[in-house]
Amino acid sequence: YTAEQMVTAFDGTCHVRTVCLRPPGIWGPSCHAGPMLMALEGGLMLGGVFLKTRIKTDWCHVQNLVNAHVLAAERVLEQNGRSKVAGSVYNITDGVETNTLDFFGDLAVSMGQLRCQVFMIPSWFWCIFATFGEPICYHLSKFLGLERPLMPLVTMSMGLKGKYHFTLNIGKAREELDYVPLDVQVLKDETAAYLKQNWAPRHLVHHVPLFFWVAAIVFMALVTFLTFADPTFWGQGPWRLTKKHIFDHIPGLGLLSLARYQDFILWHCVYMPMLSVHLMFAVLACYLAKQAGSNLWGLWGVRTLLLGFFQLRYLLQSWAHMVLVVSMTVVVVGNCITRALYPDIYLV
Repeated sequence: YTAEQMVTAFDGTCHVRTVCLRPPGIWGPSCHAGPMLMALEGGLMLGGVFLKTRIKTDWCHVQNLVNAHVLAAERVLEQNGRSKVAGSVYNITDGVETNTLDFFGDLAVSMGQLRCQVFMIPSWFWCIFATFGEPICYHLSKFLGLERPLMPLVTMSMGLKGKYHFTLNIGKAREELDYVPLDVQVLKDETAAYLKQNWAPRHLVHHVPLFFWVAAIVFMALVTFLTFADPTFWGQGPWRLTKKHIFDHIPGLGLLSLARYQDFILWHCVYMPMLSVHLMFAVLACYLAKQAGSNLWGLWGVRTLLLGFFQLRYLLQSWAHMVLVVSMTVVVVGNCITRALYPDIYLV
C-alpha cells in the first residue's frame, strides 16, 4: 500500500505519468507462479483435492494482467498525458469470484487428478495452521542449518485470505480502461495442459483410484489383525471363517490347528511376504521416482508402501522394469515360504 501511494504521488513529476494496477494472486502457464504452484503441490500431495471451503476470493491470469498493462499504458498517454487514468489505481482480476479450493479442483481434474471435496475446512483453521507452521519451519531450518529455509504449507497472509472473503471490484477498470477479462475456462485448460507437460512430472504423484485405496488398506488391516490378535479373546470366529473358506481347500492345510494356522500360514506365508514385498516396492519406487527427476520421491515411497503395485505401476516405464518387479516378488515370496517350510536349511 505504501509503494502504491508513492507511485501515485509521483505522477506528473518530471513529466512522468503513472498508473497502478492491483492484481490478486497471479496464475498462468508457468513453472514460477509461486502461490499457484504451492497451492497445487500442497493439495495434490495426497493425490487429489479433498477439501472444500465457502470463502470467496479472486485470481488474475497473467494474460489478463498483461492486457491490463497495455490498456493502461495506452490510456495514460492519451490527451498528451493529461488523461484521467494518470495517477489512478485499478483492480485487475479474472472477473470471476470463486473459492480457492474449487479453483484448484478444476485445475486438478484437468491434470488428471482426483477431485472429491468432502471435507469442509472451517475458516479459522488456516490461521491456526499458519500460526504454528511458520515458527516450526523457521526454528527447524535454523536448527538444521539449511541455506534455503523450509517453507510452511500455509503462511499467515495465506491464512488470512482463507479466513475472510477477499474479492476486488473491477468495474472502474472496465469503464475507464475498457478492460475485458478473458474466458477463465479456456485459460484453465491452457494452464493445465502446460503444467501437465512441464511441471507435473516433477511435482505430482499419480493418484490411485479410491477402490484400490480401500481394497489395499482393508486387506492389510485384516491380515495384520488375523496375524497378531489373540484368537481366544475374539472367539476364534474370524480365523475359523478364513481358514474354512480359503485354506481348507488346499491339500494338506485343512488339518492345521488354529495356532499352527496363525503361525505358519498367516505369519510366514501371508504377512511376512506382504510386508517384504511392500518394503521392496517402496524402495524401488523411491529410486525410480528420483531417477525420473521427481521432487516427491519420498512421497512415492510412502504411498507405494501402503498401496504396493497399485502405486508402483505408474513408475514402470519399460518391460525391463516389469520383469524386475516380478522377479523380485517371486524371490521374496519364495524365500519367506521356504523359510517357513524348511527352517533348518537357514540354520548355521
